[in-house]
Amino acid sequence: MKESGRTRQERHFQALMKFWGMAFLVAAALAATIPDILIPYITDIGRVIFHWHGPNPTLTRDCTWLIPSISILFVLSYVCFKIGHDPVENIHFTPIVLLAKCITAVGYLVCLFFIQPLFIYLFAAVIDSIIFVSVLVTYRAALISRP
Repeated sequence: MKESGRTRQERHFQALMKFWGMAFLVAAALAATIPDILIPYITDIGRVIFHWHGPNPTLTRDCTWLIPSISILFVLSYVCFKIGHDPVENIHFTPIVLLAKCITAVGYLVCLFFIQPLFIYLFAAVIDSIIFVSVLVTYRAALISRP
C-alpha cells in the first residue's frame, strides 16, 4: 500500500468520514424518494423488534420539513467527503458535522420526552448520537496523532 504520510488515526478518521459521507448521501436519496415508506417502516421496526407501543407518526403531504432535511444531508455528505479526501487539510470542517449531529440528537430527545413518544425520535436520536460520538472520538484521535 502506498504510504500516504498520514498517521494511523488520520487514516481511520478518513475512512470513517468517507463512510458517513456515503451514509448521508444514501439517507438523502431515501428521504427524497420514499419518505412515506421510510418513516412507517422504521416505526414498524420499533413495534416488531422492541415492542414499542407508542403512537404512529403523522405523515403529511406538506414537504416543508423534508426539503431542509434533505438539504442538510447533502451538505453533511459533501463535508464528510471533503474531509475524507484530505483529512489533514480539511479537518477544520469537522465541527460542522459535530454541531449538526449534536443539535439533531438533542432535538430528537426533546421531541421524544416532551412532545410525543414516537419510536422514530428514539431511533434518530440513537443514530445521530452514534454518529456524533464516532466522529468526535476519531477526530480527537486524528488531531493529537501528529507530533
